[in-house]
Order: sequence, then C-alpha cells, then structure tokens
Amino acid sequence: MANDTNVCVFVGRIANEEGIKYTNGGTSYLRFSLAVNRRYDKKDAVSFFSMVLWGKQAESLASYLVKGKQVSVVCEAVQNRWENDKGTQSKVEFTVRNIELLAGGEKRSEYGRSEYPEPPEYQEGPENFIGDDIPF
Repeated sequence: MANDTNVCVFVGRIANEEGIKYTNGGTSYLRFSLAVNRRYDKKDAVSFFSMVLWGKQAESLASYLVKGKQVSVVCEAVQNRWENDKGTQSKVEFTVRNIELLAGGEKRSEYGRSEYPEPPEYQEGPENFIGDDIPF
C-alpha cells in the first residue's frame, strides 16, 4: 500500500465556534469555522473551513478560540459520509493536529462574557532608567 500524505496548513480567523462538546464515550471536542482570506484578480475573497479539535487541547483552548482570533492550524482533511432520505451525503472536515494562537480576538471569561486583557501598567522608577553606560 502506498504512503499517502494528508496535511493541510491554514492561517485564518475563527469565524464561529460551537463550544466544547463531548462524545457518548466522553471524549471532548470543539468544532469551529475558520475564515481564510485570499486575493485573486484584484478582488478579496474569503473561504470558510469546518475544523474540529479533539481532547485535552480542545478543553484547554476553548476559552481562547473566539470569533476574530487569528490562528495557525495544521490539520488533515477527513471526508464524512452518511445516508439519509436524500441518499448518500458527505462533508469534508479538517481534524486539527496542531494549533497556534496568533493575533486578534478576545478571551472568553468563565461566565461566558468576552473580556479584553488589561494592559500592563508602566511605573516610573530608577529600574526603568536606561543610562549612558550602554556597551554598544
């Protein structure tokens, strides 16, 4: 059997997320939509991709993956198939293997409200003074 490769890399912004959920077996997961902008023929276009993040990583990052947050995602494409009254249906979804938080967005507090982090306060004092003894 051939060794095939299924790796996708995206940098985009969280368009929406459904919150942390659990399978019947108790495994946690987080579904979100990733918006990726591109430019062609001097026009901007956006594509939306369905992502799913599993396990401890989903639990620990759920409060940070909010609308507008820019992320870098390494994932693999998975085609899900199912039968219903319309026949065989399918959807391609991306299973996240690694995610890195970049810029933008805001953190959700434990009460579900969004909050902006407080900027650090600048305090004047002798420890912040840069004197003439810089060695370069």
